[in-house]
Amino acid sequence: MYNILVTSSNKFTPNGITNTILNFYNNIDSNKFKIDFVLINEPSDELIALFHSKNSKFYVLSERITSPVRYMRKLYKICCNGDYDIIHANGNSNSLGLELFTSRLAGIKVRIAHSHSTKCKNNFINYIFKPFFNNYTHAFACSNLAGNWLFKDNQYTIINNAFTIKDFEFDKNKRLLYREKFSISDKFVIGNVALFNEGKNHFFLLNIFKELLSIKPNSILILVGDGYLKNKIIIKAKEYKIYDKIIFLGLRDDVCEIINCFDLFLFPSLYEGLGLVLIEAQINGLPVLCSDSVPECVKFTDNLDFLSLGLDAKYWANFLINKNLSRNIGGLSLAKEKGFEIKSETKRLETLYIDFINGRR
Repeated sequence: MYNILVTSSNKFTPNGITNTILNFYNNIDSNKFKIDFVLINEPSDELIALFHSKNSKFYVLSERITSPVRYMRKLYKICCNGDYDIIHANGNSNSLGLELFTSRLAGIKVRIAHSHSTKCKNNFINYIFKPFFNNYTHAFACSNLAGNWLFKDNQYTIINNAFTIKDFEFDKNKRLLYREKFSISDKFVIGNVALFNEGKNHFFLLNIFKELLSIKPNSILILVGDGYLKNKIIIKAKEYKIYDKIIFLGLRDDVCEIINCFDLFLFPSLYEGLGLVLIEAQINGLPVLCSDSVPECVKFTDNLDFLSLGLDAKYWANFLINKNLSRNIGGLSLAKEKGFEIKSETKRLETLYIDFINGRR
């Protein structure tokens, strides 16, 4: 049995990093690997039940940034007492040095830094923790952009943000069901699934949708997600007098079903490590329009187009209207070829873990 300690510099709530971690956690061979977690927030009751069902321990250390020395002391004790073969630290900045440096002091020989984005929120934090960061023994990234951002010219391995791709295959019956449920059967439906934060660029998205309504008045925008900017987005939608044309769904656990009712997926993100929802949308066959700040490797069907954020909202709206809006039914097989199927990618991760522990890589 190999013991793995997984950490995340982000809150363990519904988001890209958490979902990726949990996808691997739910598929890894529990007869070979025991996974424990260090979190910076209290997990939900649902997650606690999941951890208990797999005999995983979890530790909540909320002082990671507010009191890093205290955080490192507590983490050191966890590392020393857990007999861990690997620490797998997930994040998007040099602040991962906290986990890497501490675990090295505690004697954990295999220390993985895993980059999930191409930018961090706080450049000062990224700068001050830089001296601690290079204590990793192996580097993972969700894309080349994410790898180059955090590891510069150093070597890293791409680990795909894999998931159960079949869940996102297009279902005509679910399309009809959800369009009836949301009373949008005769509407042109633009969809977006994202946290309401500055990086997802919801304000520009509203501007695009406002322009679209002047061209195609029967359009509806569905926004799935939550976050600290949500109330400001609602206020802006009311200011633009388009609030009644937007459906705010909040956090959902049926995203794989909801996206069937979309006609197009709109994603003008400012930066992304990968953009997992774009993979899901392409599997569903949806036409996708996203910013060129998203890594090019996310594209694997002809249905996805990139546009520059330097172009105005009117240009985006016109491009959207003139885009081929037919669904692509080949996304599932293409996603599997690209390595996004969770079972095969988990097997690959298991092999890497074992090779690292035994010094074969």
